[in-house]
Amino acid sequence: MSETEDRLRRIAQRLKQLLEEESGYEIKYWQGSDAASLERIYDEEKLPAMLRSWDLYDHYEHSEIDWDKDWTDKNPIYIDRVYLYNDHIEVLLLWEFNLEFLIYKHYHLRMVQPGIMLSSRENRMKAARFIPAAVKDLEVFFRILNDSLKKYNIDSSELTWDDLVHPGNITFGLQLSFKTSDMNEDDVVEATMRRCKALAEYRREFRAWLSSEERKRCYEITHRPRMRAWWSRHLCAWPLGVPELEEEYSKVVVREMKGSTGRYLEALKEYEQGRVRRRPDLSEYFRFYNLDGYALRFSGKARLDEDGKVTVEDEEIVVDRRTRLRPFPLERMDFLKDEFPELFA
Repeated sequence: MSETEDRLRRIAQRLKQLLEEESGYEIKYWQGSDAASLERIYDEEKLPAMLRSWDLYDHYEHSEIDWDKDWTDKNPIYIDRVYLYNDHIEVLLLWEFNLEFLIYKHYHLRMVQPGIMLSSRENRMKAARFIPAAVKDLEVFFRILNDSLKKYNIDSSELTWDDLVHPGNITFGLQLSFKTSDMNEDDVVEATMRRCKALAEYRREFRAWLSSEERKRCYEITHRPRMRAWWSRHLCAWPLGVPELEEEYSKVVVREMKGSTGRYLEALKEYEQGRVRRRPDLSEYFRFYNLDGYALRFSGKARLDEDGKVTVEDEEIVVDRRTRLRPFPLERMDFLKDEFPELFA
C-alpha cells in the first residue's frame, strides 16, 4: 500500500469512528486505490412515506397525505455519505423529498425543469402566485442552509445543489466539496466533521419544518381542487432570466411543447380514422404558461408526419395574453410576506 493510500485509510477510519459516535448509525467503509467512501446504513422503510425515494404518484393515487404520519421523521437525522479522494473530500445529502410531486398533488401543475426555473429569487417570487406553499419550502430551505453554512464558517462556493445539475426535479440533494491536498490529517478530519455537522444540523431543522403545523397551514389554505384536464398544465419560465442557462432551457421548453403537441395530434389522428368516438380537445394535451400565468403557444402550425414525428413551421414561442392561469390572491399567501415584501407593497 502506497503512502497516499495509507493516509486515505487512516483518515477514513478515524472519520468512520467519529461518524458512528455522532450519528448513532453503522457506517459502511469502502476503499479503493485512490478513493474511499463512508456510507450511513439505514432502513428506508422506516422513513415517513414522503421522505422515501419511491413512486409517490403511485402510492398516493387513491389516497391523501397524512401530514403527521407521512412527514415526521422519528429516526436520528444525519448526513448520508462521505467520499474521500487524494486531494478533496465530498460530504453528501442525497435526498429529502420530491417537491414536483407536491406541486402536482396540491396545485395540479407540472414544472419544466424546476431546479433551473426556480433557482433565481425573481422567478420564485413570480411562481409564488401559483405555487405559494412550494415556494415557501424553497425559501425556508435556502434560509436554513445558508444559516448553517455561516454558523460553521463554510464558504458557499463549496456547495453544489444537485437540482441545478439534474434540474428535472427538486429533491434537495446537496454536496459540500473541499480541497485537502495541503492539509494534515488532523485538519482533514476536523474540516470534514465540521461540514458533516453543518449539513446534519441543516437537515434536522429542515425536516422539522417539513412536518410543522405552520407548513401544513400553508398548503391547506392554498390547495386547489382538481379541474378539467389538470394533468396537461405546465408552468415554465419564459424567458428564464438566467443568461448562462437561457439557451439550454429554451430547448427543453420547445421539446416539452412539441411532445404535448404530438400527443394531441396522435389522438386527433385516431379520431379522424374512426378509432375513437370523441374528438380530442387541445386543452387536454397542451397548456403551457409562463411565470406571469399567460399561455404560451408556437407561432407556426404543427404537423405529424407518417413516422409520428412532430414538425412545427415556426418554433418561435409567443405569449398569448388572452388566456391566463388564475393567481392566488395575496391575502391567501400572506405567509410569504417576509420573503417577498415587495410583492405585498
